[in-house]
Amino acid sequence: MKVSRPIVIQGVIQSIIVLLTLSGFALMVVEGQQAASLALFVLAALAI
Repeated sequence: MKVSRPIVIQGVIQSIIVLLTLSGFALMVVEGQQAASLALFVLAALAI
């Protein structure tokens, strides 16, 4: 259990990052603001 716990936490964090990225992309499409696209690029950089 101690070995698998960091993997689970990393998976949850990665899932949250994906959700935030999709949310930022949706905001960029709907609102078309450069601020949303900038946030999307920041989230993409963090995902890497």
